[in-house]
Amino acid sequence: EDLCRCLDSILAMNLSFPYEIIVSDDRSTDGSYELAQEYAQKDFGSNLLKIVALQCNSDACHPANNSQRSGYNRCNAYPHARGKYIAHVDADDYFRPNAVVYERQVAALEAHPECALAMSNCLSIAEHETDLSKGEPWPFPRKMMDGEVIEQEEFIRKDFFRLNQCFMQRRNPNSDPVALYGKRYVDSVITY
Repeated sequence: EDLCRCLDSILAMNLSFPYEIIVSDDRSTDGSYELAQEYAQKDFGSNLLKIVALQCNSDACHPANNSQRSGYNRCNAYPHARGKYIAHVDADDYFRPNAVVYERQVAALEAHPECALAMSNCLSIAEHETDLSKGEPWPFPRKMMDGEVIEQEEFIRKDFFRLNQCFMQRRNPNSDPVALYGKRYVDSVITY
């Protein structure tokens, strides 16, 4: 249910540029991997190049917590990415109808080649809540202007940490996060 809502919300964006969706599943028993395989077999037309369904076993990295499990999952998917940019989304995340967040993030990164990532606002809502008006905005340390560029030092010192779902980052084809961080490619690593 969550994965279907997530994938459908991404597909509903009708992105104007070519993109791919890579789903990595950590041995779930709820049919998520099979659902991802079904999506991978469908033709969604438009600019979707492909959907890739993968499976992994995070027990191999002896995770101490759920965050490390999700990091292992991201490491499993990362080598399959071929695009210029990467956005990480968890299965229980989704986008509002007619969302333009990825369009705006790509435009920002294209306009600012000196920037490593683009971030956006997001709402945090209770699990299985459907009324978005009950969502709480993830707080920024200060009000930001649309299109503002933040220098590295301010970003780190003033704690602009965000959920990884709020970011689009440049993919570095010469860098492997598994080699850099082991299997712990978690939210804070993605952010910083």
